Amino acid sequence: MIDFSNMKTKCCLKPGQKGTKNLLSQYGDRLLCVRYRYDKKIKNE
Repeated sequence: MIDFSNMKTKCCLKPGQKGTKNLLSQYGDRLLCVRYRYDKKIKNE
């Protein structure tokens, strides 16, 4: 199980925006948003 308490959301995209097209083709109308999460314990660039 993933512990999301150590993660921070930096970007939330709506379906159809750049970075969501593959997921949109996979999930279609069921896709609400795409969140990119980053782990605080890992050094992010």
